[in-house]
Amino acid sequence: MNTNLINLLSILISSISYALVILLVFRLLRVNYYNPIVKSLVKILNPLSIAFTSLMGGLLGVFAAALLFKFLSFYMITGSTYELYDLFVYAALNILSSISQILLFAVIGGVILSWVSPGNPHPLLQLIEEISNKIMNPIRNYIPAMGGLDFSPLFVLILLNQVDILLGQIARVLL
Repeated sequence: MNTNLINLLSILISSISYALVILLVFRLLRVNYYNPIVKSLVKILNPLSIAFTSLMGGLLGVFAAALLFKFLSFYMITGSTYELYDLFVYAALNILSSISQILLFAVIGGVILSWVSPGNPHPLLQLIEEISNKIMNPIRNYIPAMGGLDFSPLFVLILLNQVDILLGQIARVLL
């Protein structure tokens, strides 16, 4: 097969995997499914994940579907250079790292939106605020706002960055 075609297919499969990771974040955080953006993404991705969710349940099924697509993407790029087990572990770590990055950028977006446009009725902005609030609420229970300043985004960003660094270190050690 042509190398460019393989790379293009790999990018397409990897994009599907990232979309499934976003769906996994939606299910994990139980975001508002009446949001038009969430509703559209669920409608598009349900046919791809329905076999996995019927066998393994909601969260685990979507994770398994994302893992399969990410594994296929890595296998198409590397061929038989790496062991299948190594590619599988790397795909799982990559998905966990992607979840961490999505949450990190959602928190950054939520912080910026709270300054620029709090309470905006746009569905995407509401989704970003909802995700960031659901991530920061457990921290806010332990660290209340001091003097009108909310320090929970700082702690969440540090925690998510450390999780991402840890996953990268694990991937380097194992592979």
